[in-house]
Amino acid sequence: MNGGVEEEELRGSPYPDLEDSMKFEQEPETIFALATAHGRAALAVVRLSGSQTSKIVNAIAGKLPRPRTASLVQLRDPASNSIIDHALVTWFPGPASFTGEDCAEFSVHGSRAIVAKLVQVLGKFSGARISQPGEFSRRALENGKMSLIEVESLGDLISAETEQQRILGINGLSGKFQRILDEWRTQIIDVIAHVESSLDFSDQEDIQIYDESFVIKSSQNIVNSISNIISNKIRGSILRSGVTVLLSGPPNSGKSTLLNELSCQDIAIVSEVPGTTRDLIEVRLDMNGYLVNIIDSAGIRKSDDLIESIGINRAIERAQTADLILWLCDHRNIVSPAAHLGSSSVWRIYTKYDIKAQEPLLNDNLKISDADHDDGGLCISALSGYNLDELVRRLSEFVASNVVGETSDVIVNERQMAALERARNSLSQISVGMFPEVVATALREAMFELEILIGKIGVEDILGEIFSRFCIGK
Repeated sequence: MNGGVEEEELRGSPYPDLEDSMKFEQEPETIFALATAHGRAALAVVRLSGSQTSKIVNAIAGKLPRPRTASLVQLRDPASNSIIDHALVTWFPGPASFTGEDCAEFSVHGSRAIVAKLVQVLGKFSGARISQPGEFSRRALENGKMSLIEVESLGDLISAETEQQRILGINGLSGKFQRILDEWRTQIIDVIAHVESSLDFSDQEDIQIYDESFVIKSSQNIVNSISNIISNKIRGSILRSGVTVLLSGPPNSGKSTLLNELSCQDIAIVSEVPGTTRDLIEVRLDMNGYLVNIIDSAGIRKSDDLIESIGINRAIERAQTADLILWLCDHRNIVSPAAHLGSSSVWRIYTKYDIKAQEPLLNDNLKISDADHDDGGLCISALSGYNLDELVRRLSEFVASNVVGETSDVIVNERQMAALERARNSLSQISVGMFPEVVATALREAMFELEILIGKIGVEDILGEIFSRFCIGK
C-alpha cells in the first residue's frame, strides 16, 4: 500500500473499521504502546504492531511513509481532524521488522498530554488495543524473529543497572550460547541416530554397529561442555543480583551514617540514640560496573523493646545469606564480631576515627595511629570521609574477585541453568555395559531438556513470567 490515497477518503470516516470482522477475527489484534519512559521528556515513542498498522498510520498521518524512513508529518485525530502533534513516523512492513509483523513508530514530543491524546486516538480504532507487558517481544519470538535465549538476554539488557550487567545482556544477544546449544543438539542427534540404527539391526548377529566407546566419549564431551557453563553459576548470580554487603555491629557504631555516605543520600535516620535503626534498609550501588547491595541493619544487642528485637532478629537472619559483612564498631570501644555471623566473610571496620580516644580503650595489639589495625580492620570516619575511598576500593576488589572470568563467557539464568543440569544428569547416566535401549532413552531425555531450554517445546507456562518483567512497549 502506498501514500496515494486521497485525503478526503482518509478523513471520510472517523476511526474506520479495520477490515471486515470475519477476517479480523482470524488475525492477532494490532497492538500499540508507549515504548519510552513515562513522564516529561524531549521525545516519546509510541509503537504499533499488527496487520492493521498501515491503515492506522494512513488514518492518523494522512499517508504511509516510505519503508524504514523517518518522515515528518502532522498527526491528526480522524474524528475531529485536529492536529495531535508534528511527529516523525517510521513504517516497517513485515516481515522485516522487530516483531515480524507490520510495525510503525510515532516519535512525538514527550509531553504527557501529547502521549495521552495519541494513545486515546489509537485506542478508538476497532481491533487495536494497548499491548501487554513484553507482547512485542513475544510476537517476535512467535514469528521466529528472536529465540527464547535472545528474549531472555533482551530482558537482562533492559533491566541492566551497571556496566557488567549491560555486557551480560549484550553477550546474550550475540548468539554465542545459541550456537553452542545448536552444536550440542547436533551431536546428540548424531549419537541417537547411531544408537537407534544399531537397534534396527540388533537381530542380525553378523552386523555389529553399536560403538559403545563412541557413544560414551561423545556423551562425556557434551557433559564436560555443559559443566563448563554450569561452573559460572555463582558468577552469573552475582552479575544479575549483585553482591550483598551487610552493615552489622553494636548500636550507634555508625552503620547508618556509612550507608548514607556510600549512597550519597540521606536514606537512614542518624541519631546519637542507640537503637534508632530497627529494620533492614537496602540501597543498590554501582561499584566499578558491578551491582552491590548495601544493607543497614539494627544494632546487635539484647533489648527488651519488642520492635527493636524484631529488627535485631532480622539482622541476624540476613547475616546468614550475606556475601560480605562489615562489622562496625567505635574505634574507642572495640567489640568482637558476633557469633551469629556464621561462615560469611567478615571485615572489621573501626568507625568515628575523627574522634580521638580520650582513654586507651583499644586492645593492646591494635594501633589507633594506623589506618589498618593489626587484626586487618580498617579505620574510617564516615563524617570526615577518612579512608572511605579505601573502603570502596576494597569492596570493589572483593566484588571483582567473585566474578573472575572472561566477559565473553556464557552466563545463564536460573531457568537455563536448571535445564542444563537436567540434561547433564541424563547424559551422565550413560556408562559402560548399558543396554543401547537405555542409552537411547537417556539421550532423548537430554535432547528434551535442550528443546525446553531453547523454547521449542514446553515453554507456554514460563513465557508469562518472562514477559511480565518487560515494559508494555517491549
